[in-house]
Amino acid sequence: MTRIILKLPQYELARKKIASNYMQQIGLPETIINASVEHDTEKRNYWKILTDLDKPFDIIYIKQWNKRTEPINDVPILKLPADINLESINEHTKLSWIQVPLSPLSPAEIVASWGNRFQYKQDDPTSGLKGLRPPQIGALHAIASKFTSKKDFTPLTVILPTGTGKTETMLATVVSQQCSNVLIVVPSDSLRQQIYKKFSTFGCLTDLGEIPKTINYPAVFLVKHGLKTESEAIEIIESSNVIIATTSILNHSSQAAKLKLFELCTHLFIDEAHHVAASTWNNIRQNFKDKRVVQFTATPFRNDGKDLGGKIIFNYSLGEAQEDGYFKKISLNPIKEYDLKQSDISIANKAIEQLRFDISQSYDHLVMARVNEKSRAEELLAIYESIAPELNPIVVHSGLTSSQNNQKLELLKSRQSRIVICVDMLGEGYDLPNLKIAALHDQHKSLAITLQFIGRFTRSSSNTPIGDASAIANIADVEIQGGLQKLYAQDANWDLILKRLSEERINNEIKLQDVIDSLRGNGGLDKQISLWNLRPSCSAMLFKTECQEWNVSSLENLNLRFAQTWHAISDEDKILIILGVRNTPVNWGKFEDIDDTNHYIFILNWDEAREAVFVYSNDHDAFKTEEIVKVICGENTIQITGEAIFKVLDNVQLPLVKNLGSSQVGAISFTQFFGPNVTDGLSQIEKSSSELNNIAVLGYENGDRVVWGCSQKKGKIWSPKAGNLIDWQEWSQNAWDKIHSEDQLDVNNLVKDFLKPIRINKAYEYYPLFAEWGESLQNVFEDKVDILFDQTEIPLFLADLEVLKDDSEQLYIKVYTEDLFGIYRLNISAQFASGYMYEHVEGSAISIKTHSSTIPFEEKMVKDPVRIHYIDGSMSYNCYLIQINLIDNTFDVDALNQINWTVDITKESMGKAQTRDTIQYQTLSMIEDQFEIIINDDGSGEIADLVALKQENNEIILSLYHCKYSSSPEAGRRLADMYEVCGQAQRSIRWKHAGLKHLFKHINGRNNKWLSDGYSRFIKGGLADLEKYKNMANTMPIRLEVTIVQPGLSQAVVTEEILKLLACTESYIKKTTRADLKVWCSI
Repeated sequence: MTRIILKLPQYELARKKIASNYMQQIGLPETIINASVEHDTEKRNYWKILTDLDKPFDIIYIKQWNKRTEPINDVPILKLPADINLESINEHTKLSWIQVPLSPLSPAEIVASWGNRFQYKQDDPTSGLKGLRPPQIGALHAIASKFTSKKDFTPLTVILPTGTGKTETMLATVVSQQCSNVLIVVPSDSLRQQIYKKFSTFGCLTDLGEIPKTINYPAVFLVKHGLKTESEAIEIIESSNVIIATTSILNHSSQAAKLKLFELCTHLFIDEAHHVAASTWNNIRQNFKDKRVVQFTATPFRNDGKDLGGKIIFNYSLGEAQEDGYFKKISLNPIKEYDLKQSDISIANKAIEQLRFDISQSYDHLVMARVNEKSRAEELLAIYESIAPELNPIVVHSGLTSSQNNQKLELLKSRQSRIVICVDMLGEGYDLPNLKIAALHDQHKSLAITLQFIGRFTRSSSNTPIGDASAIANIADVEIQGGLQKLYAQDANWDLILKRLSEERINNEIKLQDVIDSLRGNGGLDKQISLWNLRPSCSAMLFKTECQEWNVSSLENLNLRFAQTWHAISDEDKILIILGVRNTPVNWGKFEDIDDTNHYIFILNWDEAREAVFVYSNDHDAFKTEEIVKVICGENTIQITGEAIFKVLDNVQLPLVKNLGSSQVGAISFTQFFGPNVTDGLSQIEKSSSELNNIAVLGYENGDRVVWGCSQKKGKIWSPKAGNLIDWQEWSQNAWDKIHSEDQLDVNNLVKDFLKPIRINKAYEYYPLFAEWGESLQNVFEDKVDILFDQTEIPLFLADLEVLKDDSEQLYIKVYTEDLFGIYRLNISAQFASGYMYEHVEGSAISIKTHSSTIPFEEKMVKDPVRIHYIDGSMSYNCYLIQINLIDNTFDVDALNQINWTVDITKESMGKAQTRDTIQYQTLSMIEDQFEIIINDDGSGEIADLVALKQENNEIILSLYHCKYSSSPEAGRRLADMYEVCGQAQRSIRWKHAGLKHLFKHINGRNNKWLSDGYSRFIKGGLADLEKYKNMANTMPIRLEVTIVQPGLSQAVVTEEILKLLACTESYIKKTTRADLKVWCSI
């Protein structure tokens, strides 16, 4: 008996077309078998093939070429493609079916035949046993355990990293759970086609031995065109087991057809489920409330903050996949280039260099170059063709037809091409493990999409020689969000960072899910709204309680005056949520049948450890919050009100009141104060003629900018931010801990030190130290704003501000660069309606240009005025003065650091040529060995003359050196020598709060200007090192150091006036940043 290897061709059992959509049922997929040949004397001119397959494929006949034969009934028969002998037949021989004794089954019969056919075999490389991978088996058991429940139809989420077998898990679920009519929704056409092919043949399940090759394969319907009628939907359901569609196609279907399709389907599977929070996906899922819904994804979160809403029942982490060997390693192979065109050329060169190296190591690798737009793809094609025409680069994108894209991808598969340029085409759904080099010409901005995309390159394979993956990216100026900054840092360990980014985010989702799950099923609220999407603002009423056991069973006794209410209770986390609906008559007319419908939310959290209750509501009066709290937590539960509530403001430095409300003592009246008017309210409180009721304060706490608001009568605390339930809970705990500190509080003394804008009718008497841009301009990236000097545009980072005061006490604001300037006089007088007027007096007219508008300087000053700081610590804007008492004492004279200056102390700047006989150069020589990075930022718009950074004790040290020349060759006690440098030191605190991302952009822009002249601002280190620090700052605190360098000051003869100025500067820096001030002077 002869043994041969045969490739049995695919046999299509049934095909049906319904309204331009079609169904296919496979009788047998293409299969390679080992078989025996037996000569059957009764059946002449046939070869009888004996296989290990089940009937009817256990015996197959091959009709010999061009021979007369008698018909044979009820057996499969193949024919040869040419006149070849038996010995020449192998797996490459293209056989075709003459007949197969199979008849199509109904969808119900197909599903019934799957009973107990699935084997649950697990892959065991040591023994050579084939089967599904352990995470796939784990996911199947998790799904099966949930499918046994007859009551719980919560959508389920299965997390399997890209490349670990998500699609096969989906296939196995359909067979093992005998799912009868499954709708599978996918996000893209390419993924729809891949899933369709997989379900038609059950993918790898037969090769893995999980199901027999002769199983009854499902009738799979591919929806490529929108459904128009209910009858079309009914016919599709009656003809198929699996229906595969994209959201866009379903949206192009009629409402009636869609609803009928959803009604008749028994299961909904959502592939790449991180898209599900989009409204179109969510609307589909809402139609499967009482049916089985399973969401399969590698990334269970979206970058827009929306939640998937399903219960995570299986989470196979990226770290586990790496440890188990399902991912190849991936490394970042960076280039650093700021010119876009040159960047593309550099990335292409490096990608091709990597490809050629990999091929030389006998790795069968391919390159995928990614861009955002089709026009960019065509540009890149020309670049790759010019560098490596022999590698035959191809382009695929949605602007080409499916057949055109498929033809090009066949060139990739056959290795006629080794480079593919795509516009988001090879992400979801495309499976080719040989793609091992990612040329990222345009990077993804989302963590979810990045993790999924990178998974395409880290797939391992036992069938082809492949090595580790590489990513080529330009890390010069990456505009990305949050944790992705860590990926594009110099020397980033992608394997480690991808693992951490993925697992940290997923663990946060699971933590929130545990809270959401504990709230479900008690009160019906989860059936009305998605608890995932609750985003309470950081606001709470706080209660002290002696509660030992909360009494949520009394909830039914509450007299809640709403048309409808629902609630949710978590006994585990001690959280109660109530949703109320109230209908009220419209206020714009009298109608019996028209009402306004309003929704009200109430969230209560009992913190047993703190003996506290936190409550959030959008309307405490509507719920009668205090009543509910006492019913739930007992009559001895007392709301925190009165002056104690103001302790939340404790430890806030330089508190500037944004608004306040006060009640007249002995009267009923209540007054609210905003903006400059808060001064009147604070004055009344200080005089005890008014009682402070509520207040919102901007200030500095622990060196960070904060905003706190509180109301003593309502017992309410708030901050201007929002988050999920856990975020709100943690914020409430922090507020409680502040209020229950042991520090004593005197409200009159509290407001006494609050900053108060006072209207003035003339310029402030003290000497102005410095001017700075308003808060709005300080909070935008400097490279997004230009200053117009007449028609000449200058980036904000190259411009500076100076405040001048003439002999007549007039104030002037000077906006300037090294070559241009404009001067405005600030006239302050009661004769102006606004109390002030800016008058252009010299130089260019100034305008401020952003992406959306260009505003003249005078107009910009109305809403975002320049702030002027004075030697006594006070600050003014327009016609308002904020007096700040920063001078408690004088600067410690012993803290003045005496330096033996060996340079000309009348020369400040070393310039681009690094002139040695200057103060700045000697300062540099004294610090050069102490820092990793030192930057010469001297010039208009500077941060400081020298900016230095190093890492120490798990924090970043940002050290700013402000140098100033002496007005005389001899050191002395000239106050004028100290004004400007003290102002520069105070003004530089903004860089601590702006962060290294702003600092990086500032230095990068200014350095590029120097590079164009052949110089660099980097004295030690480089832009790559600074970028490393920028990325480190995402997870590491910044400690600021400020040093004033003035050799013109002599410690021996320093005056008290100078020491007071230094004390004022020291106090301001300390209160706003917690930084220490150092002063370098002469002996």
